[in-house]
Amino acid sequence: MDTERRSALLTIDMESVEIALELENSAALTRVSAFVDTPALVIGRTVVQGQINDKMIRQIVKLEREEDWDVAMFQRRAPARMPCAPALAV
Repeated sequence: MDTERRSALLTIDMESVEIALELENSAALTRVSAFVDTPALVIGRTVVQGQINDKMIRQIVKLEREEDWDVAMFQRRAPARMPCAPALAV
């Protein structure tokens, strides 16, 4: 596919209703979550503000799974609670 065609498709995608809704949802989540830094990442119930490495992401996923967070389904199987983010060794 040539560059001109790709550019046209990108423009169409950027102006789509789906993308506009995704951006609105993202902005709303940012406001509600009070993120103060970028990048910010939510894994299960853990909020990370700032850059982290792959090892730390894997540790957080492991902890969330141990706490019964079903990552594949994006849904808690037990009643939700909002703990502080765990301290992790890098």
